[in-house]
Amino acid sequence: MPVIARTLQAPGELAALMKDTDRLYRVLAHHVVRGVVTAAQLTSGNMETMAGTSLTASRRGGDVFVNGVKIIQADIAAENGVIHMVHEIILPLGTVLAAA
Repeated sequence: MPVIARTLQAPGELAALMKDTDRLYRVLAHHVVRGVVTAAQLTSGNMETMAGTSLTASRRGGDVFVNGVKIIQADIAAENGVIHMVHEIILPLGTVLAAA
């Protein structure tokens, strides 16, 4: 599977992201896809995000992953869809954050 994103890893990256609202918006939009997709409906494959980037869903056993990051709580009802909580922030490739 090709690498299409990375997670926050370097010290200070989260703090730097929180200070840069333009990048923060792009990162958040990278986590959102159109429509209402429950965890049961997620199939392995690519999804286009609201940022125009791509995420890859996969299943291993009973678990669902997005770009290799496990969904730790699925199907949280929201006013405009559903939320799937992941345990890491997924950054689009090419996103560079200076340490705070």
